[in-house]
Amino acid sequence: MTIYHEKSTLTHQQLNTIFINHFKTKTMKKKTNGKRSGSRKAKSEKKGPFAVILLSGYYPTTCDDIPQHVCDPCEAREFGRIRSAGFINKDFVFPYGDYSNPTSWQNGILSGDILVIPATNGEMPEPGEKSGPGYGDVVEEVLNYDFQAKFNDPNFVSNCDFYNALIGKRNFLFFFRTSSQTYITPVPVTIIPKYMVANDLNANVVWNVQVKWVSNVLPCPFNTPETIFDDCFELGN
Repeated sequence: MTIYHEKSTLTHQQLNTIFINHFKTKTMKKKTNGKRSGSRKAKSEKKGPFAVILLSGYYPTTCDDIPQHVCDPCEAREFGRIRSAGFINKDFVFPYGDYSNPTSWQNGILSGDILVIPATNGEMPEPGEKSGPGYGDVVEEVLNYDFQAKFNDPNFVSNCDFYNALIGKRNFLFFFRTSSQTYITPVPVTIIPKYMVANDLNANVVWNVQVKWVSNVLPCPFNTPETIFDDCFELGN
C-alpha cells in the first residue's frame, strides 16, 4: 500500500519508520526531561511526524487501481442460458490460475472435487445490491450483492442421492456455462435442490436447483474448457 499526498508518496514501510522513530524520540525525551514533560516546550513537541501526516491529508487509497476499459468492436457476443452447471470444492486449486485448462478439470472430476452437470437450462437474474450509508457528499455505498441462480437438471430418477447429499453443504463454489464462457463464484454457496410433480400427463419431472450466495464482486467469465461439457457419459474417463 502506498500513502499519497498531492504529488509525493511514502511507502508503507517508510511511514512505519517515521512513526517508530517519532515514538522512540518522544520516549527518550520523557525520560530525560522528568517533570519538564508538562512544560510548554514538551507540549509543543507533541506535534511530531504523526500529527503532521494526519493533518496534511495522507490517506491509504486503492481508488486508482482500475483497469482500462476495453472497447473491441470485433468481440464476439455472448449468449444466455445456464447450459451447464456444477460445483467445485472450495479447496480445489487450478494450477497457475488457469481455469480454462481441461486437464485440471478432468483431474478435479476424477478426485471428486468437481461435480459437473453437463446439460441444464436456467438463469442467473440480476443480483440485488446491498447498500450502506454514505459519508460526506456520497449518498450511499454499495456493500455487496445478493446472488441467486436457478437451473434445471433433466436427469431426475438417478440423481436423488446426489442432490440430497448436497443439501446443507457449505464447502462448494458454484460454476455455470453460457454460450462460450464459464463462471465460478468467488465464495461458497447455499445449494437448494427441489422438484415438483405437475398435474400434467405430459410434464417432465426435473430437478429445480437454486443456488444462493453473497459477494462484493461479480463472477468474471473465462473461456470454457474444451470437451468438459461435451458428453455426460465420458466425464470421468
